[in-house]
Amino acid sequence: LVYNGVMYVLGPEGVILALNATSGKLIWKYAREMDEATRRRARARSKNLAIYENMIISTAPDNFIIALDAQTGKLIWETNVDQGGQQTAGPIVMNGIVVSGRACQGRKRDSCFIAGHDAKTGKELWKFYTVPAMGEPGSETWGKSPNHDMMTASTWGLSGSYDPKRNLVLWGI
Repeated sequence: LVYNGVMYVLGPEGVILALNATSGKLIWKYAREMDEATRRRARARSKNLAIYENMIISTAPDNFIIALDAQTGKLIWETNVDQGGQQTAGPIVMNGIVVSGRACQGRKRDSCFIAGHDAKTGKELWKFYTVPAMGEPGSETWGKSPNHDMMTASTWGLSGSYDPKRNLVLWGI
């Protein structure tokens, strides 16, 4: 991600670097403290970064969404989103909302969702479950299984996209 002459790079284990885009000189480095098991899992989970106003936003490998000051790399806010599965894609930001997706944990429908968080505070604003509960619109397409609450559909490993003309988020599940 390049903005105003600075290249923001997401590295293994969730490390974020800010580099001078011309010289490559390190401006700042942010590395989250994580236990070793999370650090190993993190090697395959790093996807992309987003920028909003003066913040670099990332879905950290330890199931937090974080916002860093773009000039200093200091943590502005962090929000734990460990309400189920692992974050599978990097964030996108639209209209002041950070949108990110989760993989399902076990056979739990309520752990599979896409969520929107306030870009300035990290507060959760909404959640969209990728499998509707019985009786919700679309639930009829899943059949009448007695184990409907165990049906899962994860978000893919790629971030969604945003159509500003229609004010619509598109995300593969």
